[in-house]
Amino acid sequence: MRLVIVRHGESTANIGELTQGDTNTRLTKLGRKQAKKVAKRLSSEKFDKVFVSDLDRALNTLKEILKFHKNLEPEIRKELREQSKGIYENTPRHLIHEEMARQRIEDYNFLPKGGETLRNVKKRIIKFFKELLKSYNGKNILMVGHNGPISCLLSYIDHQPIKKHKQYRQGSTGISIIELKNKIPIIKLFDCTKHLK
Repeated sequence: MRLVIVRHGESTANIGELTQGDTNTRLTKLGRKQAKKVAKRLSSEKFDKVFVSDLDRALNTLKEILKFHKNLEPEIRKELREQSKGIYENTPRHLIHEEMARQRIEDYNFLPKGGETLRNVKKRIIKFFKELLKSYNGKNILMVGHNGPISCLLSYIDHQPIKKHKQYRQGSTGISIIELKNKIPIIKLFDCTKHLK
């Protein structure tokens, strides 16, 4: 199996310094241009299956990619959603950081009221990945999603603890690729954004 992972394009919350989590924010004008560029880069790829988060910023990024892959029917999966930030959704980003500092707790252990921890995100994305390994042996898969689940998955593949997740965050429409080597998943490409240059 070969898994091509794409983060969505720039969103309105990204430029507004807001905590977006699973809030349904839109792509900015730049984000739409980024989506078109990553679509062109992936135009010659042959995908067997496509999975995408149910949030608009991921769906609209994929929409551009599918213009070059019209035979593919995407499967929308909530497991690919960004971490829910609960009461901090759509609020200035500094508020959630201040609360974590007040509680003296790391981001991956912090449970926002009405939200979820990053540890929970890691559990659901690993479960999803193991499902792919079982069901899509030898296939070329595309996944379009968000930084939280992507960074959790990549740190897991790289045998790193969750506290290292920030090292695996991707830029807007960054591409990472996971391949199997002797049946063991490895990161073949990480956060490549050469299509934006």
